[in-house]
Amino acid sequence: MNEVTKRGSAHYNKTQIRSAYTHVQKSYNDFALQETGKPWWDAFLAELQDDDLILDLGCGSGVPTRYLASRGMRVIGIDISPEMILLAKKQAPGVPFICADMETQWPRDTFDGICVFFSLLHLPKEKTAHLLHKIYQWLKPGGTFVITVVEGTTEGLCENFMGEGVPVYLSYYTKEELTSSLRAIGFSVLAVKDLYIKTENFEETELFILAKK
Repeated sequence: MNEVTKRGSAHYNKTQIRSAYTHVQKSYNDFALQETGKPWWDAFLAELQDDDLILDLGCGSGVPTRYLASRGMRVIGIDISPEMILLAKKQAPGVPFICADMETQWPRDTFDGICVFFSLLHLPKEKTAHLLHKIYQWLKPGGTFVITVVEGTTEGLCENFMGEGVPVYLSYYTKEELTSSLRAIGFSVLAVKDLYIKTENFEETELFILAKK
């Protein structure tokens, strides 16, 4: 796990997050291209229909976005990092990508599905419930929501992100805190799974949650 060395939401800094991905772009994309998250992408697709409109919130370098589009989905990717968006456009040509904050507003009942693959990693927990409420509103009735996070209990500043000496804000979650938040908002939680991942620079347990509006 990327270790949090300075705890607390006071260390949250959006500019720092953008800067971090300027430095770790290659390492991040190399990891994404391993497609360790493919079981989660397939579980999401199993709940969707051809030509459904999907929002990939915090799309990174566009690897999951590309996969979903290749399976017949209409996908929009959004990410806070300009470098990630440029890379995503190269890796998934023809898919619309927007460089913007995750909390950018969308009309109610717009999307058939929304995926948040590890994007909450960089959001303070005090902001999470508000974003999940928004996601609920953006989904059509019966829409599908999937979320992946890193399992843990801490949040704050990691000063060695991906083993590259890059500082960035990180938040870890337990199954219980996310599933209870989702149910309180109105989601039906359909599945909760975990997957252990180990790389040269870190190891972690990933949590996958599938829910319906």
